[in-house]
Amino acid sequence: MTISSRLLLDIDPSDIEKLTKFLKDKYKYDFTNYALLSFERRIQKILKDGNLSNVAELIIKLDTTPEFVHDFIKNVTVNVTEMFRDPSFWYQMRKEIIPKYSTQEKPVKIWHIGCSSGEEVYSMIITLKELGVARNLSVTATDIDREVIKKAKTGKYPLKKLTLNNKNYLKSGGTKKFDDYITKDNRFYYINKEIKQHVCFHEHNLVSDNSNDIGLFDIILCRNVLIYFNQNLQNDVLKTIHQNLQLEG
Repeated sequence: MTISSRLLLDIDPSDIEKLTKFLKDKYKYDFTNYALLSFERRIQKILKDGNLSNVAELIIKLDTTPEFVHDFIKNVTVNVTEMFRDPSFWYQMRKEIIPKYSTQEKPVKIWHIGCSSGEEVYSMIITLKELGVARNLSVTATDIDREVIKKAKTGKYPLKKLTLNNKNYLKSGGTKKFDDYITKDNRFYYINKEIKQHVCFHEHNLVSDNSNDIGLFDIILCRNVLIYFNQNLQNDVLKTIHQNLQLEG
């Protein structure tokens, strides 16, 4: 049986159970309550891409090849993002949500959950800056994947995405030029330091890490994260968000 044909079959639930137990015991990554079909599809793809015959081989590779663990986490959690992704969302933030904080005396605190490579975070700061809120701002951005956190900190992105980012920015209600917030060379564009200075990125596992010490926030964004969780875990995450929101957040 080829790997391609094997992908048409479900992975045995007992293998998924063994894999999730191993990841939790060995690396403290808890995928127990991830949506089963989504998790299984991603495991199937990892098996195919890694030319692995079964979950047992995958566990052995995870156990003996630490650098592979980072690739595994990246492929399971899937980081899909861009500057001002879903411009209608950002337009609503600009017109209805953020203006409420324009006169707030204490710092406006924001938490981006599952921040991926940082584009959403920088989109928020640019929006806040244009609305006059960035002068009094504290942004926390977290993700389970330490490699995307490293990328987010650099604020360095492929130049080929710049045209799309410009379109998204204008559709979101941007009042200047996206180019005002970046520098660029022949291959990449770079978020300016005056934007990056407002955010603190760090690794955080929303499922297993304590969120009590992160603090209370005026705005919490958790986009494209809950779709990977089952109902029980979604409820737990919503409780965490509620506990970390200011009274009128």
